[in-house]
Amino acid sequence: MKTKIRRYLLSVLTIILLGQMSVMADEPKSKQSVGGRIIVNLLPQPRTILPDCYYFNGSVYIECGDSVTGIECTVTRFEDNSQWNNRVVGNTLQVSTSYESGLYSVTFTLSDGSSYYGEYQIP
Repeated sequence: MKTKIRRYLLSVLTIILLGQMSVMADEPKSKQSVGGRIIVNLLPQPRTILPDCYYFNGSVYIECGDSVTGIECTVTRFEDNSQWNNRVVGNTLQVSTSYESGLYSVTFTLSDGSSYYGEYQIP
């Protein structure tokens, strides 16, 4: 009888814990957990600090140091070659892209002529 009660209690506890896990997964996600940092590489050899580049909520963001006076960027989805472009006079750029899943490339050039490339994937 005691083993049946123990098994029953363990089953109930397991169900409760699994239910709590699904509730925790439904909490709103922060920028860090939703957005993916895009690892960028300077196409020749890097001599400066790499810009901060990340995807968040349907947009790619590029943030550079104060010495940058312009950014030009193209985002391409590999699956169908859809492209999104933007340019800015300044050191911060937002490119509105897609929410659709797939593999994307990011290519951008700064005002000093240095070019960068990175990739990100939306599951």
